[in-house]
Amino acid sequence: MQQALDRAGDNRPVLEASIKAGPEDDVVYLIRRASQYDLVNLTREQLMENVTYARKVHVELPYLQGRLDDAMWREWVLPYRVLDEDLDLWRKRFHDTLMPLAAGKHTTAEVADALFDWMWGPDDNRRVKFGVSEFRTKSAAQTLEVGEGACREMNLLFVAMLRSVGIPARHCTVGWWYQIDERHFYCEYWDAQEKKWCATDASDRQGRRFSLPKAEVASGRWKPLVAYVHPAYPEERDIYGRNLWEGRESALDQLISRRTMAVQEETPAKNPVYTAYVWNSGSWRPVAVTRKSGDGARFSFADLSSTTRPVLVTACEDGKYQWGFTGIPADGDVVRLRGTGAAGRLAWPLSLEDSFKGGLR
Repeated sequence: MQQALDRAGDNRPVLEASIKAGPEDDVVYLIRRASQYDLVNLTREQLMENVTYARKVHVELPYLQGRLDDAMWREWVLPYRVLDEDLDLWRKRFHDTLMPLAAGKHTTAEVADALFDWMWGPDDNRRVKFGVSEFRTKSAAQTLEVGEGACREMNLLFVAMLRSVGIPARHCTVGWWYQIDERHFYCEYWDAQEKKWCATDASDRQGRRFSLPKAEVASGRWKPLVAYVHPAYPEERDIYGRNLWEGRESALDQLISRRTMAVQEETPAKNPVYTAYVWNSGSWRPVAVTRKSGDGARFSFADLSSTTRPVLVTACEDGKYQWGFTGIPADGDVVRLRGTGAAGRLAWPLSLEDSFKGGLR
């Protein structure tokens, strides 16, 4: 905590005053998880409003089947923003507007449906419509005021709405890399009755209560290689979602089935970073990153598209690489890493022809 306050610089008195105003545990938790940008920019008013109204919904609610577990509440309800959008005051307004919609509902899905329908509004008078995002840091409140947003902003808004009534919610990304180098944002909420995360695409009028991802994949609209959950408390700004996935929680279990592959090293490294790539349109596209000490790692890939392309796996430690290939990956495959190379040089084959020469089965 002391380190966070030291990093706040001139904003330290504001954070210290917020801690004294309390509830201390909640404010301290938020400050400890805050990014450097937030430490120097958060106001006492923002912290106090957020904690006060997040606490109002940390009670027994029929659609949550009681009171949420503290850990779940702190991770997916308490945060003062969803991603790295502009800091502003939003929670009181959302709480006061949306709690009446949740009144009388007995399941999480019923509340989520009511909020979804409210967000979109009737066809002839929509509150928010899908469109171009003119700037990527638009907050949930700003999206509602403007009445337009792209998939990132609309799902960010829906996550904020769900959290304002006490429903755990999180922002997610799916990669569309078999067509173009592009990503799509969606979200998930915790279904207290089903005891699982339920995917929803708030940028799609038909996307509520999302039994949809598998259907989207089957129809060809989604062609995912990766799908991951954005962290509740980002360490730094990443407004375009370009970051890698090391340490990210995969959301593929919520979307489609998997193929799992194990990695074996000819020369075991102590603590390598493993990266898996799939061949796509003349280049290797990274689809998973993991780190594991000892005798290798395991990767999971989306079923469907990725099972028809060769896979390259690398292990990097202290600037030295090992790599290996599979052909069309099958569940339970073992990728054996044999090649070696040095960082800054050609560490693995870059063409598909070279891949076959390198031992692609």
